[in-house]
Amino acid sequence: MLELPDRLRQQLVHIVGIKRLAKKLPELDSDDAFFIIDELTNVQQEELLSIIPAATRAGYEKIPLIQKSLRQG
Repeated sequence: MLELPDRLRQQLVHIVGIKRLAKKLPELDSDDAFFIIDELTNVQQEELLSIIPAATRAGYEKIPLIQKSLRQG
């Protein structure tokens, strides 16, 4: 998969919504997934991570910036 342009990544959550994003996130390149999650608000990150299956969620929660955001939430 080609890497998503920054502008598209930033707008993706607004275009597709959190629930649909959660469903498609595992299909994205890991770098794109990281940047998309990182650009979400803490509330959006928590909502997204609560929707993603546990096995997938565990992988994203290991990202240091995501851990920090969740702790600050």
